[in-house]
Amino acid sequence: MLYSSRWATEQGSSVLTIAAVRFHLAWIISGLVAFFSVEAEMLRGSTLSIVLLSVMCITFPILLLQWGITLAPPFTSALIIAALPAVVMATEVALGSQVEPIQLTLLMLIVAITISQAMWGTRKNENISS
Repeated sequence: MLYSSRWATEQGSSVLTIAAVRFHLAWIISGLVAFFSVEAEMLRGSTLSIVLLSVMCITFPILLLQWGITLAPPFTSALIIAALPAVVMATEVALGSQVEPIQLTLLMLIVAITISQAMWGTRKNENISS
């Protein structure tokens, strides 16, 4: 994802174009599937709030992340992406979710592996390009 984003930017694609191709089609299709599979009575009066919440909680963060990836060096971008699972879990805990010790252990393991891979892979690529 990091290298394809950087490559697309170098080819002249804007952040909006990259994000639209990469993410928005997926959530639009998911929304359409949900819209047509949920009973109309459940959606009555809440469609606008669902759309606004989707824009605020999905579209804007993805655009900001994509913009940051195109601006930041690959190492920094890789570390940010590696930390995203921890950010999601921290948000869930802040909103009142319970965390099991095994979940926390697995999350820390995944984040540690991903960060070490990001560090090792970025250093390896820097050595190759030097």
